[in-house]
Amino acid sequence: MEQRIHRWSRGSARLAAVLLAAVLLAAACVRKPAPAGDSAASPPPAASPAPSADTHADSSSAIELRTDRTAYRAGDSATLTIVNHTKQEWTFNPCTRTLERETGTTWQVIPEGRMCTMEAWILGPGQTRTAPTSFGGTLDAGRYRLVIGFASAGAPAKSSLRATSAPVKISK
Repeated sequence: MEQRIHRWSRGSARLAAVLLAAVLLAAACVRKPAPAGDSAASPPPAASPAPSADTHADSSSAIELRTDRTAYRAGDSATLTIVNHTKQEWTFNPCTRTLERETGTTWQVIPEGRMCTMEAWILGPGQTRTAPTSFGGTLDAGRYRLVIGFASAGAPAKSSLRATSAPVKISK
């Protein structure tokens, strides 16, 4: 009997850990409207104004998202650098990042069909993390940017934001 209880307890702990990760990931994907005047507010995901050539998209963002280069070929791998400029802890999953392509004066989400594991990375106050990513081999030449959603790691999660990279040039 004791052995059965012990097995059940280990299984319950694993289940609880998986459920917690799922909740954190779901929270990271939820986009709540930012309060008026919030400098961390970001444009809608489907279409947003293109930054001018000399500015950085979301440059006033609390979380900075950088790529290791400014130009890539379709299919290239890249390293993302994520910097938390806040005193708050955030969760995110770099795999679930969104790719947007500049079309005229707007940014359009490019569906990629990426398969990602359900995991939540923690980004502590003032912390910097790196993560690998890649640009699909079938991308058309043009200007692209990456977007990652973040959720407050505090309980309960009360806020979310997104960080946007500066545009990068993709060539064939």
